[in-house]
Amino acid sequence: MRGAGRGFGRPAVVVGGGLAGIAAALELRAAGSEVLLIETRPVLGGLVRSFDGRDNGQHIFLGCCRRLMRLLDRLRISPDTALQARARIPVVDIEGRIGVLGARGPAGALAPLLGLATYSLLRPLERASIVRALARLPRPERAAATQGCFADWLREQRQGPRARRYFWDLVTTPSLNAPPERVATGAAAFVLRQALFGGADALRVGWARRALTPWIDPASRAGLRAAGVELRLGCKVRRIVVEGRRVAALELDGETLGAGRVVLAVPPRQLAALLPEALARSDPFRAAGRIDWGAIVGVHLRYDRTLDAPAILAAPDSPCEWIFDAGGIRGESKGAGQELSVVLSDAQGWLRLSADEIVRRLSNALPLVLPRAAAARLVDATVHREPRATIVPSPRCEALRPPQATPIAGLALAGAWTDTGGWPSTMEGAVISGERAAAVLRIPI
Repeated sequence: MRGAGRGFGRPAVVVGGGLAGIAAALELRAAGSEVLLIETRPVLGGLVRSFDGRDNGQHIFLGCCRRLMRLLDRLRISPDTALQARARIPVVDIEGRIGVLGARGPAGALAPLLGLATYSLLRPLERASIVRALARLPRPERAAATQGCFADWLREQRQGPRARRYFWDLVTTPSLNAPPERVATGAAAFVLRQALFGGADALRVGWARRALTPWIDPASRAGLRAAGVELRLGCKVRRIVVEGRRVAALELDGETLGAGRVVLAVPPRQLAALLPEALARSDPFRAAGRIDWGAIVGVHLRYDRTLDAPAILAAPDSPCEWIFDAGGIRGESKGAGQELSVVLSDAQGWLRLSADEIVRRLSNALPLVLPRAAAARLVDATVHREPRATIVPSPRCEALRPPQATPIAGLALAGAWTDTGGWPSTMEGAVISGERAAAVLRIPI
């Protein structure tokens, strides 16, 4: 590793090559530090990954995810990324009727609310009730301190089952990967305010135009190296050496690497293995181990003909939940059929089923949402499970999310599971955490 940085001093090491680690490395390098990024896997991207050309679940982001989009620009990935020109999310009900959630009217702050006013799956009184409840959402400065779960808040606002199914649950459950019964009111309020009060662009949906690993890995390698970040992929950190109350070194396989500043951009379950035992048993590291996690299951279904599926379709009355035209998103011709990506949030119950059973249930349910599927032949299917995809933003777990700063001088934490200022455990949250961790290490020690 090269010598001391020309900026704020001693070299910095980032452990973990997901979005949080990538963001931290770029920020530290921009501040003048020599930076080494170490990743156990041979590729960058963390949970943003694919296997044999199939993603581990369709990843999307919203127009309000501005830090993520800024990172994509820095890595020059934006040309391989799509963002809707106008927010538009088709929603199909149990009778096959289509309503559209999106922005309408002038491109101002109220555009998403104007779109809600014409959302046909809800009655006028239900839409009016939702607007009144939205006006009572906790303000951002109070959201983190708001007590109780979101389901209780919805009952207080007299939101009925239809309003929940076709609006509240539809928006918050995939964003937070947990139903309102398990979500802190403050966490749900933050997401809703970002998406609905952030202007016409905030609710636009974006996605990668390529499979995730080819999308994120080569561009991240090139962008990091161009910035002057040294990379070690396929390299495992065994332990962080702490002397007194400050970082001293990292132990790798057959090597000890001196380091005065370290960002641990790894899942909390890995902290105990990396830190000295006594330190791992202390807060905030011990508390991080008590965070609850939610599962996501991604299912790819390839049919022998086109099913006329739009790019994105929400199906709250169906087991399929969220359906994406995976082939169309990647620009593939539909002449040879259509590949769909079905994303199941809050999927703990699905984890107990075999892959064949998951495919059977979803393929049997699909004709009620996409009628052309009844006559189509399923030619291929793949199931990907992520048991620990995101944290559950319950009132208990939100209080356990640690800040990036730690009691150890020169050691910072990063990852979407840390305190991200209200953002849930998403790609945007990961980027924010990495930038915050870099800011911690820019403070003289």
